[in-house]
Amino acid sequence: MILSSCNAINIFSETEENILDNSLDSSWAKQGESISNQRNIRQSPNLMLLSEKFIPNKVSYFHHEGTRSSQTYQSFLGSGVLSETLRVSTKRPSDILELPDIKDHALYWTKLSGKAINWGKKRYYNSKFSPVHFRAARVSSKKTVCVFFNMPYDISKRDHFERPKEAIFGYFCIKEKNIDLAKVKNVFDGFSFSGKSARSSIGQLFTKAEDINNQAVKYYSQNVQYISVNNPALKDFPLNLVLRIDITDNVLKAD
Repeated sequence: MILSSCNAINIFSETEENILDNSLDSSWAKQGESISNQRNIRQSPNLMLLSEKFIPNKVSYFHHEGTRSSQTYQSFLGSGVLSETLRVSTKRPSDILELPDIKDHALYWTKLSGKAINWGKKRYYNSKFSPVHFRAARVSSKKTVCVFFNMPYDISKRDHFERPKEAIFGYFCIKEKNIDLAKVKNVFDGFSFSGKSARSSIGQLFTKAEDINNQAVKYYSQNVQYISVNNPALKDFPLNLVLRIDITDNVLKAD
């Protein structure tokens, strides 16, 4: 993948294969098991993306259960929209997640492999779902804008560096030439766990899950095809993101 500078917008060729092409997703479907729209959605991952600017009709997913973390990969595909996410949670009280930098995890997604990326500014938004750090970019085509993000919503109270125990990171793309901040925030506000916000723990602030998208469960149960894939389109999966907190390394602790 080429990580270009911000003044190199002319490198994008309209003849390149667009990352919103459905062909790769069709190949994934052949590897996994398709679940009909009449399925019980409780049997599928509960992360849902639904907003005015992001309306998917297909979700591919893969779940890994490890000794120290659980990791769930999901891709969301619709007309002119694409997203890939990884939800990671630790299992041990003394463990935390060392999340990759946004530019670094852009290299993980095989669907973006070899694509040129023209980066925008680092930004932060306290969405209805969760606090989110994000960075927009033009990827491969001048008509495609992608937003890469980290959502660290469960911060360890034991870690002096306030790293998370649970987080989601990934990206979403919209095939539209001009995407402003209001549209990006609208997409982030459309994230939910089956219509509810994340249960966030940041410092002394604890936020319970709240209903934020009442239409999500109904829409997904009636309109979205779920596909269980054998291998996620993510390099080096499952990722090694778990670190043990050294709880004795406290500069304020008396000898």
